[in-house]
Amino acid sequence: SIGPVLIPYHAAFPDVEITLRQGLSVALIDDVVRGGLDLAFVSLPPQGWPPGIRVISTRSVPVGIVCALGHRLARRKKVCLEQLAGEVFVANPGDVASRNAVSTFFAQSGVEYRTIFKVADVPSMLDLVAHGLAISLLPKAAAESEPGICYVPIEGFSPSCDAAVITADRPASAATRSFLDTVDDLAFQF
Repeated sequence: SIGPVLIPYHAAFPDVEITLRQGLSVALIDDVVRGGLDLAFVSLPPQGWPPGIRVISTRSVPVGIVCALGHRLARRKKVCLEQLAGEVFVANPGDVASRNAVSTFFAQSGVEYRTIFKVADVPSMLDLVAHGLAISLLPKAAAESEPGICYVPIEGFSPSCDAAVITADRPASAATRSFLDTVDDLAFQF
């Protein structure tokens, strides 16, 4: 969630105009390289960083089950993989790094990963989850941003999403530098 980062930044710099853009990590990375974005929160690309990117910080974020509050798994403190057999999942086909990690995780455990719904962004995933059409594997912060859904950790080892804050490899504006200081002060909370 970007809110905890924006609150102190906006309080310190109320006149700075902020435009938020959501999209696939590959598109956001390209926008940063081309100068369309000053910075981005993205997943690490499986092919590595393209030229022109400066990685500010990285973090491995655990992934768990995100489901509707009325789902059979919603009241559990943790779920084991066997409990996910037969579940319908929603996934983001464009997020190659996450998709590969999840597919490998399920294949190694012998549990079928059945994605019936494929959508282009996390808000669409959360909408389908909130309406009880599917469950998903996402970081806890995603579940906290949407009413009607909850996060349930996976028991034992679970996949993770490697995330980063990036800028272009060129001098940053004063506003961007100040924002990066805020991100650093908050220990990269997203």
